[in-house]
Amino acid sequence: PDAFIQMAIQLANYRDQGRFVLTYESASTRFFRNSRTETLRTTGDESCAFVCAMHDEAVDRSKRAEILRLACEAHVLRNRNCMAGKGVDRHLFVLYVMAKASGIHSSFLDHYIQQEWLLSTSQVPVVTNLLNEEIDGGRFAWLGGGFGAVAQAGYGICYRVTGEQSICAHITSYRS
Repeated sequence: PDAFIQMAIQLANYRDQGRFVLTYESASTRFFRNSRTETLRTTGDESCAFVCAMHDEAVDRSKRAEILRLACEAHVLRNRNCMAGKGVDRHLFVLYVMAKASGIHSSFLDHYIQQEWLLSTSQVPVVTNLLNEEIDGGRFAWLGGGFGAVAQAGYGICYRVTGEQSICAHITSYRS
């Protein structure tokens, strides 16, 4: 479901912004001792092809479904590579920190670190069959978490699959 949700986010963002943007999704590296996360870059050739197909009236439903399947497969493969330590962002970040600490200037690393993540996304690792919890005399609260957008022009999107037929999302923005 994660890859499908990520493709839906790509499509929604393109429809909102009219362009593809750098998208962050956290990928677990829990198989490594003292590990944290790696950056799973969602925006890629396959996700862009899916979004373009959804906007091309000449592309029929079955072809769109096939392109979506390919985009989801590519996303799953990227995630597996990140989990296996084959991501690039943490390596580049360490190179950036080491260069700064050593007084070495690198235009490439400076450019890398200054990129704006206009979509910051993550799935909440909570398994529950509850959609929400009733509190305060009939009001409902989402059993999950959230985080803010990391860029002024961007969105923070936290989500989780709840049960068999529901997705809960927490979306933040500096704009209303």
